[in-house]
Parts: sequence; structure tokens; C-alpha cells
Amino acid sequence: TLGQIGDPRAFEVLSENLLYKANSVELRKNCATSLGMLKEPRAVEPLLQVFRNEDNKSELRVEAVSALGVIGDTRAGPSLVDRLKKEQDVDLLIEILSVLADLGDRSYLPAIESVAKNHPDEFVREEAEEARTDILERSKKKGKKP
Repeated sequence: TLGQIGDPRAFEVLSENLLYKANSVELRKNCATSLGMLKEPRAVEPLLQVFRNEDNKSELRVEAVSALGVIGDTRAGPSLVDRLKKEQDVDLLIEILSVLADLGDRSYLPAIESVAKNHPDEFVREEAEEARTDILERSKKKGKKP
């Protein structure tokens, strides 16, 4: 795919197809994956647009969140945290929690802890607790001097 080639010029083609041109969900998912592989910071906004659009199929939104995780840009964090409060799709919630854990910002903890305590799905609660633990462990490691 274009993402595997690693050419930043692929960003334009991939983002246009992700947002506007591709009619197939599978093609749009492949574009999201490829944008993640590029690790191009400009890809954060188009991926967030796909994620935020509730009219998009869940599987596409999950793929957009996964790509945001690969990029690892903390600009995605606030939108992901905001969605924790509203999202009902378990697969999407699990992916959001995973990406927030990878981003590792302690400011995400109150929202994650709320999911861990209050979400009706046991698996989601467990994943939220794991994300919480990962963030706390990561912050402990950062605090230690080598």
C-alpha cells in the first residue's frame, strides 16, 4: 500500500480517498491504515474527522482510531476522551481505551476511571482498568531517573 512505501506525498491521495472519494468502506479502512503507517502528523485531522462522524460505519471509525494510535500524536487525545463519555460501540470503546493508554497522558485518567467504574459492559470496564494501569505505570517509569 501507499502507507508501506512511506512516501509523505501519499498523504494527499490517502486523505482524499478516506474523506471524499472512496465509496467502499474497505478502501476507506485501507486508507486509514495507510495514513497511520505513514505516521504523518497531517493525517491526524482527517482521521479525527472520520472518527467523529457517527454516520460512518463502526469498523471504519475503529480503523481511524487505530491509525491515530499508530501515529501517536497527542492531539487526538481530547476527542478520544470526549467520546468515552458517549460511545456505546464496544469495539470502538476498546480501541479508544487502547490508544489513550498508549498516549499515556495522566489527564485522561478521570474519564478512563469513570468508564472502569460505570460502564455496563464488564469487558469494557476491564479494558478501562487496564488502560488506567498502563498510564500509571508509564508515568512511574517517566518519573524515575536512570
